[in-house]
Amino acid sequence: MTTVVSIRYFDTYKNVQPKPEIQWGFSSLGNFLNSLGTIAFAFSQQDQTFLVYKTLKNPTVGRYTLLATLAMIIQLIICINVGTWGYMSFGNDIQDDVLQNYPLSDHLILATRCVYTVTMILIFPTAYYPVRHFL
Repeated sequence: MTTVVSIRYFDTYKNVQPKPEIQWGFSSLGNFLNSLGTIAFAFSQQDQTFLVYKTLKNPTVGRYTLLATLAMIIQLIICINVGTWGYMSFGNDIQDDVLQNYPLSDHLILATRCVYTVTMILIFPTAYYPVRHFL
C-alpha cells in the first residue's frame, strides 16, 4: 500500500491544482483522542508475543527485544509513508482509510484493495492460533 500511495502521489496528485491545504498538528484535543485508537492498534499484535518468543532458535529476552524493536520500526516506517503521501495528496480532506480517497475506476487502487482484503482474510485466523496452541 505504501508503494501504491506514493506512486499515485507522484503520478497524479503532485501536479493537481489547487494544492490541498495542509495543516500540521491536531486542530483540537478531540481530534487527537479520536486518532489515538488508530495509533495504538496500528502497532499491536500482542496475542502473538509468546508464540514468537517460543519459536526463536535461542529464546532470550535480548533477542526478542531486538526482534520486537525491528518490527516496530518497520511498522512505523510503513505508517509514516502511507500517512505522509496520503496527506500530501489530499490535505485535510483525507479519509480514515487512505484507499477511500481514490476513485473506484483506478485499477491500481482496485488491485491494492483486493490484495488488502485477501491479507485481512488470511490474517484473521492467526488471532485464534495462540489460543489453540496453548490450550
